[in-house]
Amino acid sequence: MDIGSGSGWTSALLAEIVGLKGKVFSLELVQELKEFGQGNSSKYGFIGKGISEFICTDGSKGYIKEAPYDKILASASANKIPDFWKEQIKVNGRIVAPVNNSIVVCEKRQSTSGEIEFEEKEYQGFVFVPLLSL
Repeated sequence: MDIGSGSGWTSALLAEIVGLKGKVFSLELVQELKEFGQGNSSKYGFIGKGISEFICTDGSKGYIKEAPYDKILASASANKIPDFWKEQIKVNGRIVAPVNNSIVVCEKRQSTSGEIEFEEKEYQGFVFVPLLSL
């Protein structure tokens, strides 16, 4: 899942990576940006091949309809990784998202006792636009 898909460049990159074996759900809150990104991505056949789908929705809440996801990538900064994303990622899945002025990699794990845990690594020194929500 690609959150804050904007111009569609990360969605197209992810679609190229997953190929016909995967699917990228690209979420964008701003309708005009969703259409712009969708148009850009469609030039390369990702939408026609069913590899990529653009959805106008509040990405801060994820997209429960197609959950769980293998990976979640966000392109806008939040104060923390939203709980919605943590709920919608698969066990052993990874979320990569800007949090304040860092990039955080969050991996969902299941302990031997069956409890769900999240391991986070922080990489400082980045600036992103803020994550918008309704």
